[in-house]
Amino acid sequence: MSKPSIFSRDYKKRMRRRKIRLALSFFVVIILIGIIIIVNKAYFTKNSNNQSAVKISENTNNISESTKQETKTETKTETKTAKEESFDFKLSDGKPLKAVYEIKGSEKTFKNLSPVESNVYYNISPSAKNIVVFDSSVQSIILIDTSGTVQDITNLNYTSSNGSKINRDEVLKANSNYIWCQSPKFIDDNTIAYISQLPWLQKTTKYVWKVNINTKEHTYLRAIQGENVEFGELEGKGLKVTADGNVMYLTSDGNVSN
Repeated sequence: MSKPSIFSRDYKKRMRRRKIRLALSFFVVIILIGIIIIVNKAYFTKNSNNQSAVKISENTNNISESTKQETKTETKTETKTAKEESFDFKLSDGKPLKAVYEIKGSEKTFKNLSPVESNVYYNISPSAKNIVVFDSSVQSIILIDTSGTVQDITNLNYTSSNGSKINRDEVLKANSNYIWCQSPKFIDDNTIAYISQLPWLQKTTKYVWKVNINTKEHTYLRAIQGENVEFGELEGKGLKVTADGNVMYLTSDGNVSN
């Protein structure tokens, strides 16, 4: 834009227009620069957000995959550290049963007797290292340990105070309703209590006996007797026993308390 001559007749007017044009040009340039800055800032901000979103998505996927791997690892670890197996055995009538135990590392602990619908009476020791099963058809007490050893720990013969011997099979053959033994239950890891009509043959009174699973010694407990004797749960004071409505507690040493 050329500058008008000072000697021009409309010099002042032309100079004023020239200044206005310069001012307008300056403002247009400023506006354009502002627009360019705003557009560029918006563009970079959008790209930055997209990149962040991609990184977040990648991190999320990585975390998800990591979680899946951890879950798989935990499942495999649980599978390795805890699994169930069983010992197969049969009752005297040929009924097949399984003593189910759980393995954690090198430890075996009994869980239950299978199948459940067999309705066979059993009890597991406090440490779960032994399980006792009652074979009702012949009134036998069967003990199974975690090595798979199956033992019949029934007292097959009883010697009376006058020295005469009484045989289980003969007694049950003569009287099938006689209770030689029933309801074996652990008092502690080494001692099992059970109910019997011994030492009498002509009475219906029930008594409590205990057997040490290591020595196989059977002991008659005179302090507990009744027409109706039942075992309850193993509690702090000992095994709960109810005899004709009277509640008492039995310990492995034979001590009885109320």
